[in-house]
Amino acid sequence: MWDRFKDQIQVFGRSLLLPIGIMAPVGMLVGLMGAFTQGYMIEQVPLLGNETLQLIFRSIQSISNVIFANIPILFAMGVAYGMAKNEKGISVFASIISYLTLLVTMNVFLSATGTLASEEMMGELGQGMVLGIQTLRIDAAGGIISGLLAAKLTDKFYRTQLPLAFAFFAGKKISIDIGLFIYYSNRTYCPYSVGRIHCRTHLDFTSLNDASVGTRYLHHAG
Repeated sequence: MWDRFKDQIQVFGRSLLLPIGIMAPVGMLVGLMGAFTQGYMIEQVPLLGNETLQLIFRSIQSISNVIFANIPILFAMGVAYGMAKNEKGISVFASIISYLTLLVTMNVFLSATGTLASEEMMGELGQGMVLGIQTLRIDAAGGIISGLLAAKLTDKFYRTQLPLAFAFFAGKKISIDIGLFIYYSNRTYCPYSVGRIHCRTHLDFTSLNDASVGTRYLHHAG
């Protein structure tokens, strides 16, 4: 068991190198372009003050910043690709769907609990705009969680067969659907209570290969 755990940690570590491998050279490029636009550099090398060169430097810097503005997506894709043993492409696709759903369900949670912050207070309350969605700022952690979930579900259910009526959703597609169901069940409905009514979710993953999913039910507080 310990050897298996070490192997999983090593695979996870290697999967993190994918987004880091992109961020390192892009970060160097952003820093270099930023240095070329500084006044002290222009004083030392007057040629850098040329308007055309400055436009090029600022443009490269702005284009490169898109990588750092979307770090969670990079980690979601990198972890999903590195951790999945089968159907890596489906796993990467599922990780993006999973991350987007995570953002929206956190927004729904904040709205339902009345804790959605105003624009002026978002930063102080750990909230922010991510891909146009006001949500909790969990940054790279959200991408890693989404990637791990996508990889695990893809490996476990990519060969799952469903009854004929649902055959279209069988196989590779079901891992994406299950990921959505998990977020719907545990994030949208179950992180809060209304009055004395609470929500509890149970997902029976062992029976999903038989096309049966666990149940969600309401219960009164005792």
